[in-house]
Amino acid sequence: MGMLVLGILLGWAVEWLFVTFYLHPKQSADHTDSEVMNRRLSGCEEKLAHRDHQIAELKEEIARLQVPEASKPEAKTERVDEATEDGSVTVKPLIDLKAVSGIGPKIAELLTEAGIGDCKTLSQSTSATLKEILTAAGPNYAMADVTTWVEQARLLTQGDQAGLEKLQSSLKT
Repeated sequence: MGMLVLGILLGWAVEWLFVTFYLHPKQSADHTDSEVMNRRLSGCEEKLAHRDHQIAELKEEIARLQVPEASKPEAKTERVDEATEDGSVTVKPLIDLKAVSGIGPKIAELLTEAGIGDCKTLSQSTSATLKEILTAAGPNYAMADVTTWVEQARLLTQGDQAGLEKLQSSLKT
């Protein structure tokens, strides 16, 4: 009887070894694979936590560098008094930047923030200065063609509507 029990146990052990290591060797490798995957996952979680920390630091830096809305220069819309040669004073309204072909609300806001809030100031600027302002604002703004903006502003401030229309129509063709 003892030999029978020993034979059964030995047969069972041989079968277990055969099944475990010969027929299903992947099961033992799965244990190792899961350990590797867990280490990778842990590494990714650490990297994610580090990136989250970096993002929080960058948001704090952005908040620190942003100019409060109250201190941003506003577009000038009030009237300007100008003295003429005979000593009399004329009152002229400031001309909005959006009257210049190619300047929309966003670019007008950028120029205003840079200190160019009306066409008179724009007419005294240079194309290079305008390009620098727009390039600093990002690639979408850097694409804008500023070559005629100073001239358009000059024509607007001088009241040369015919010259302005001629220039703007040449831009459309």
